[in-house]
Amino acid sequence: MDRLSEEQLALLERYGAVRPTSAGQVLSRAGESPPGLMVVLAGLVATIDHLRGVDREVSVYGRGGAVGLAAAVTGERAYLSAVVREAGRLLVVATEQLRELLALDEPLGDAILQLLFRRREWLRGTGAGVRIVGSRYSPETHRLREFAVRNRVAHVWIELERHPEADAWLMGLGIQLQETPVVLLGGGAVLGNPGNADLARAIGMRGGDPPDARTACDVAVVGAGSAGLAAAVYGASNGLSTVVLEAVAGGGQAGTAARIENYLGFPGGLGGAEFADRALIQAEKFGARLAIPRRAVTLSEHHVLGLEDGDRLLARTVIIASGVTYRRLAVPHLGDYEGIGVAYTVAATEEQLAPAGNAVVVGGANSAGQAALSIAEQGHHVYLVVRAGDLARAMARYLIDRIERQPAIDSWSTARSAESPAQERSSRSRSRTRATGLDVPSRRPHCAS
Repeated sequence: MDRLSEEQLALLERYGAVRPTSAGQVLSRAGESPPGLMVVLAGLVATIDHLRGVDREVSVYGRGGAVGLAAAVTGERAYLSAVVREAGRLLVVATEQLRELLALDEPLGDAILQLLFRRREWLRGTGAGVRIVGSRYSPETHRLREFAVRNRVAHVWIELERHPEADAWLMGLGIQLQETPVVLLGGGAVLGNPGNADLARAIGMRGGDPPDARTACDVAVVGAGSAGLAAAVYGASNGLSTVVLEAVAGGGQAGTAARIENYLGFPGGLGGAEFADRALIQAEKFGARLAIPRRAVTLSEHHVLGLEDGDRLLARTVIIASGVTYRRLAVPHLGDYEGIGVAYTVAATEEQLAPAGNAVVVGGANSAGQAALSIAEQGHHVYLVVRAGDLARAMARYLIDRIERQPAIDSWSTARSAESPAQERSSRSRSRTRATGLDVPSRRPHCAS
């Protein structure tokens, strides 16, 4: 596991307090808010996952190991319990001091953020986090999974069709099969098919408390995509009281990208999830209040925003940065397959694709190119269906070049139907070098995205 260096530990001690620890001491419990970032100075600390009455040791930290990092930065409740295995000393940095550090100490703050991003990826592979139990054929299960993925919530999907023992397990918890989907939280709490806002409050996500309808903020931003978060950063950094309302997840479309490489200031590129987290933390650093998920549905005179749950927000200025919605293909009953073969983000395809399975990506702009490359790199064969006729019309050149060099991607233009037989044969001969068209695949892909 990643550790903080001796130099970083020395700098971090200025922001925290050192406490002695004793063997067997419980530092924090799953489902509860930890006291802050806990860094081991001496001794050993283990993180424990509790499921079905069994404790599973996930990791053990020695000197320099950071415990409760994700919860301390984002405010979420802990996914794992932390228990002292060997007595020693602990440095505890409270959440407020940690936010001060992120705002004032750029080198140390960036090192902690990088550790956070790596830790989140590691958590995904450990099988830790909240458990979403439900059928792959349930729209409500799909909704909960999409919400968890979009908000980068550590979670595990227990699919009823693949886990026959789940029935008996649910009965042991007093849950009937027809009551699924359910969400199992740390500490043994169970939520029966919660709404997105209820789940967000339960795990301690941003924006769980309703806004104060009696006090007007200076700026209300509707939407927490790139534009909305930029507006929040500029407003809050200039001393304006700023509230951001977002219906689903911070980061918007950029947050769903596998990797962003043409964004100014990041020559090595960065993942969409990292971009979203950085933007959210930056807005909070300047004092912007993030209300996620809170959907604005009406705007009346005097800048009164009506929220979906009936709350109201008063603002002196309203910025609408609501972004885009997914464009659905004009295919009958397509919605019936969303979550069970049809997806709109790369992350949502991971649990739907069989190992080495085929995928169809429909689109010809940058998002489609990034999705095709990401899925191909995961060992799948990708058919890229381009409706515009030519990738060069809407896709960045660097993505086209990579698609041309990726043997696991075949592209096919729907504009082919307008060509004569001679033109079609000519197009086929050029398709691999131009990446604008191939024959209709003889193998039938079983997953579309």
